[in-house]
Amino acid sequence: MSKPEGTPGPSEVVSQQIGGTHYRYKIARIISDCRDGRKIARGVTSVTGSGTNIATGLSQVEDVLVSIKRSTAPALEVVLATWGLGAAAGQINLYCWKPTAANDCTLIAATVAVDVEWLAIGK
Repeated sequence: MSKPEGTPGPSEVVSQQIGGTHYRYKIARIISDCRDGRKIARGVTSVTGSGTNIATGLSQVEDVLVSIKRSTAPALEVVLATWGLGAAAGQINLYCWKPTAANDCTLIAATVAVDVEWLAIGK
């Protein structure tokens, strides 16, 4: 069975650039990090605005990928998820953002809960 034209095969890495970040290289770095003894932890957390000090199970977090888990277009709801280090080693903070209004794209903390999938890399 052949794959549809334009669809990456299992050994191919998809390259996408968003806001100056080349995700092909980020994924390649994650694979390399895991080969160098790093560990991966993952989870899903419901976040309204921010979720703080989420335990990852790692003793040290070096990098995190986040994704909003939803199947519909966001409209004026949550459009972006970001992360930062938590108060203690191995913890992360998740932040969800939405536009201020239909005619104002200034991001403010989201007021609607959304599930955020996260994947943490560290030791």
